[in-house]
Amino acid sequence: MTKGEKTKPEAAADIDTGEESAKSPKPRKPRAPKTETKTAATPKTTKKSKPKAEKPVKDDVKKAETGKEEVKPAGQEKKEEKKDQDLSVKFSITVPHPRVEEEFNEALTKYAHEIKMPGFRQGKVPIEVIKSRYKEAIQDEVVGKVVEKVVFEKIETDKMKIISQPQVKNIDYKEGKDITADIEVEVFPTVEVPYLETIEVKIPAAELKIEDYDEKKQIDLVLEAHKRQAPVRRAIKEDDYVMLKTQAKILQTKRMTPRKSTRYLVNEKEPSEILDLAKELIGKNIDEDLTFRRTYPEDYHKKPWAGKEIEHHITVESVFEWVKPELNKDFLKSIGIDDEESFKKKLKEEYDRMKSQQVDDKKLKHIIDTLCETIVFPLPRGMVEHEAAGMAEQRLQRYPMNFKDEKQIKEYVDSLKPEAEKSVRFTFIVEAIKEKFNLEVSGDDLEKQYKSISEQNSLPVKEVRKFYMNKENAQNLKDSLLREKVMDLIKGKVTIKEV
Repeated sequence: MTKGEKTKPEAAADIDTGEESAKSPKPRKPRAPKTETKTAATPKTTKKSKPKAEKPVKDDVKKAETGKEEVKPAGQEKKEEKKDQDLSVKFSITVPHPRVEEEFNEALTKYAHEIKMPGFRQGKVPIEVIKSRYKEAIQDEVVGKVVEKVVFEKIETDKMKIISQPQVKNIDYKEGKDITADIEVEVFPTVEVPYLETIEVKIPAAELKIEDYDEKKQIDLVLEAHKRQAPVRRAIKEDDYVMLKTQAKILQTKRMTPRKSTRYLVNEKEPSEILDLAKELIGKNIDEDLTFRRTYPEDYHKKPWAGKEIEHHITVESVFEWVKPELNKDFLKSIGIDDEESFKKKLKEEYDRMKSQQVDDKKLKHIIDTLCETIVFPLPRGMVEHEAAGMAEQRLQRYPMNFKDEKQIKEYVDSLKPEAEKSVRFTFIVEAIKEKFNLEVSGDDLEKQYKSISEQNSLPVKEVRKFYMNKENAQNLKDSLLREKVMDLIKGKVTIKEV
């Protein structure tokens, strides 16, 4: 897309935080279960690999695929035992010995075809030789794989929407016996959507008041936004831009630094490596030379100057001021408008659209706050922490901050957790409403959006459609439209009361 393209609409939850909200939750299949505690006979989870030494190399297993063979009949596998408010689900599994034996024999056959061993051609190593040398390691690998398969079979059978990687809390296996294991996994919360028509959202009337349109003020704001820098020949004033040639002499050592060119905004609040530079410049003229001294503190950020007296030599090379354009044909042409009447009409339309959007955003903020206070359910800790970390990263990119240590960084991230919790909570609420009302994005919805983007950005619909042929772009657009549908439904059902 070209510059100026209408971007993906911001999530409603972003109105309050100014950051991206958590993505809509979708069940995902994590990697292999991790084993936290084991009995003495517990085998290690291993990765498929060729034996290279006395035992095959053991590592994490690959993602499990659904096994074809059934687990033990009902009654031999414990039902879900506990579902805590922290969204932790605990259950036990049993893997029948015949299934373990079958998996073990398949692994032996596989290694017999793949392993290289002195005295045998590849693929011709007898299974008994493989078994005698690598039995324990292959057994470890098989136990890990079959436990993983059965865990995910149960997750799929019970239709668990899991968030975290399953944890194997305890596993018991002896050769020739069934495998039993205790599993714990974090699941998505159950969100009960109330009758939305009963929800009342109270908003201070003052927040929804729209300022009367002032044409002169709006025109002036547009012209201010299009100010440009122009060179001038006069004494320097505050907020001018100046080009300087600077050189410094450290009086203690008599050493002179090389001359360098510097661009500077003449304002006391504007940072400069030279202390109080703005005060020295105001009133000076082009080609004027300045010489003055400064004593810098011991902890000054510019280390060569710290604790030293510096003599500064400065020459003013040029001065620039901000010039506001006039409302004439040349200016109108530069912004792509034919005449003044069209400009004023478009300005009024844009003002009305902007103010309407501001009111809508304020309503959405209060709706979100009310829903998050009304619809209560436990939140996945991991998702909240991830959301808070993402918020911190985005804000620090826009507004860099200096932290002394990791503790300060953690405190900053923790300070964002209330916002993160609301963002994650509302994400789940949106998902629940979408499912309850069977909301989806149709082909017609996409075509209307293509046309809207085309008109707003003066682009051919064909080009817009081509851009969204990319799977990621298409999915982002669908997610945005679906979220808009959810928000429109909510706004149409809740009661908004001005107070």
